[in-house]
Amino acid sequence: MNFVHPWEEDKILLSKATLENIKNQLFLLKIPYLKTPPPKKIVTVINFLLNKLHEAQENDEIPWFLLLSSNPVFLHTCAISLLGSFAVNTAMSVFISDVESLAKVFMTKKPVNDFEIDVAGETIHKAKKAGLLVIENLSEHSVFSIKAASSFTSFFIFRAINKLPTIFTVYGENKTKKTITNIMLNIEKNIGTVAKKIIEDAVEILIFNYSSEKKSRITEIKI
Repeated sequence: MNFVHPWEEDKILLSKATLENIKNQLFLLKIPYLKTPPPKKIVTVINFLLNKLHEAQENDEIPWFLLLSSNPVFLHTCAISLLGSFAVNTAMSVFISDVESLAKVFMTKKPVNDFEIDVAGETIHKAKKAGLLVIENLSEHSVFSIKAASSFTSFFIFRAINKLPTIFTVYGENKTKKTITNIMLNIEKNIGTVAKKIIEDAVEILIFNYSSEKKSRITEIKI
């Protein structure tokens, strides 16, 4: 399948109003609307992920993927570049966060009355129902995210049941079976056993710049 990207604006089949809305949403997320293409290997990853997301939805599967790389800058660049491309291809909303930021939002007290603006509630709503959600640094140690374990569980249950596209990024040095096990243990420490199990059962792990025997649920990508 052929995909278009923000830097190919003449090929984007969306109304000007929709395109402006996409640009505004990315701006509010502090994500650049790319007017020039990123490095070729990033474009390769974006197209690969767009295709994986499309195939999963076509096959009525849960379109969740965990990206593992030893290069955190590469992971972040792939994540923010993917958001704009996904939006201009689907006209669906996008959202990006990390575990600690989501936990803080989950634990924010609700307004005491109906006349106060519920900023945290609006943020959770946008993240929960986003057409594509990217959660960065899923296994990175968080001081207090485990306190929001029940919120993470209900959040991921909703996205899994509705098969909403979700990308997780994880930084890892040695990409072995033991590394994957340790990553899952760290995720469990961050968001709890049930939330970790939901993710573990649903995701396909995509390992970049790594070569070894094929493993179940792991696709090895050479860039």
